Amino acid sequence: MTLNKKLSLLAVLSLLLCIISFLPFVSEKSAPKSFQSALLNPSYREEVTEIIISSGGNALSLIKHEKGWIVNSENLAIQAEQKLIKNLLDNAIKVRKMYKIVDSIKGKETYSSQSISLQFRNNIKVYTKIDIFSLNSLTNRLSFSVQGKDFLYETADDFSQYLQTNVSFWANPSLVQLISSPFSLVWQEKGEKICRFNENSNDFSKKVHDLLLLRHGAILPAEPDQSLPEEFASLTLSDLEGNSEFISFIPAGDGSFRCQYRWNFNASSATGGTEKVFADSLHFAFEISGWTFDRLKEIFTKG
Repeated sequence: MTLNKKLSLLAVLSLLLCIISFLPFVSEKSAPKSFQSALLNPSYREEVTEIIISSGGNALSLIKHEKGWIVNSENLAIQAEQKLIKNLLDNAIKVRKMYKIVDSIKGKETYSSQSISLQFRNNIKVYTKIDIFSLNSLTNRLSFSVQGKDFLYETADDFSQYLQTNVSFWANPSLVQLISSPFSLVWQEKGEKICRFNENSNDFSKKVHDLLLLRHGAILPAEPDQSLPEEFASLTLSDLEGNSEFISFIPAGDGSFRCQYRWNFNASSATGGTEKVFADSLHFAFEISGWTFDRLKEIFTKG
């Protein structure tokens, strides 16, 4: 190898070594700094009485009552699945690793404008409002901004499953909505004898167990559908305090049934007043399949 070639090779190697030695400095300087924080200050958890989730033209509110949470959207108000709300709040107050990746509003404009808004508040104060943007597929982190701050952040995507504006996701899936510990059951089908059961009846505990396992289908507007026929069957559940839940079943013409709900509460009982306020805020109907209706008949007319 000639002297010139050796000198050229040494020059290239020196340049490469220089570049390699400089890379950690560049990487360290450009990498976003991490810090520990929570989406919602844990001290505000018990003060939150409303959670609003919105995306595009869709919005949904989760509203806290003394008895529990209700999911409210347009003309629907349904008892929420309480465990889901607990999980969402647990996730929001969890101290997590976050990264500040953009320092200004101008920088945020490069991200998608199709955000999902998540707001924790009560009737006096908004505790935090978060706009969630895109998912970074390389890091599996969600980008988001916080109301009142110019920065854009990232954090691990362990809460996107809760960013739902679909009422069905949040609704209590049970066919029986409020009377979960009945003392008596009354099943009546058109043209058939009334079937009555109470705690002294054979297999009463099994009937209650099987009944509480049943799930509803699609959520429907509460207003009765005038095009449907009359009530075909009904179920009444009553507890020891005199509170009752009444469900009527109306054939929908395609093998399914529409379920309409009414409640009657004993205001002088220990829980009647609270239950009534809660029930008065509900506004919905359900659909159940023909299979579910047949299962109901089986529970009350066989055995």
